[in-house]
Amino acid sequence: MTVQRSGWASYPPMFAKARQHRYIASILSASVEFHEPL
Repeated sequence: MTVQRSGWASYPPMFAKARQHRYIASILSASVEFHEPL
């Protein structure tokens, strides 16, 4: 728990949000690539 808390504290909220957006975008692009041939 303490390690996770320190990790979250070291990351700025903006950067964390950007990472989440990029993660979601990568998932969406992957799903589009998977559904395109179908």
